[in-house]
Amino acid sequence: MKHLTSSALLAVSLCALAPQAARAVATTPTGIPFTEALNFSYNPAATGSGYTNPCCDYLNTVRSAPASAATSNYAQSGAWGSVSGVASADLGTGQLKIRSTNAVGDGSVSPSIQTNAIFGDSFTARTAGGRVARSSSGSGGGVMRRLHY
Repeated sequence: MKHLTSSALLAVSLCALAPQAARAVATTPTGIPFTEALNFSYNPAATGSGYTNPCCDYLNTVRSAPASAATSNYAQSGAWGSVSGVASADLGTGQLKIRSTNAVGDGSVSPSIQTNAIFGDSFTARTAGGRVARSSSGSGGGVMRRLHY
C-alpha cells in the first residue's frame, strides 16, 4: 500500500471531514516547519551546559527552514548512578524517537533525565478560485495525521 504525502493526506482529510473544504483543491504551507530534539538532565556530573544552573544540562537541537532531522544524545555516569537519553525528530519521514534511562547508584542522589522529540508544520487549504477554504457553522473540519510509534 502506497503512503500518501503530507499534502495529499491533508487534502484527502479535509475533503472527508468538512463539506466546505471539499471544494479545496490545493494546500500551501503557511508556517515554518521545524524539528526539535531535547535532553534535560539533573545529575552530579552536570556542568550547566545550555542551562543557567550547574545542577543540570540542557541539550536542545532545533532545525527549521529547512526542517532537517534533529537529534540530541546525552549520557553521564559515576558512583552516584547514571543517566542517558536519545531524542530524534524527522519531519521528512514522520518519525519521532525517544529513549531515556536513569539508575541510582550509591544513593547519594537521584539522577533524572527527560527526553522530548517534536516536529511541526502548517498548511492552508484553498478553493479552486484561490480563496482560503473555511468551514461553515455546523460542519466539521480538521486534519488527520497518521503517527507510527
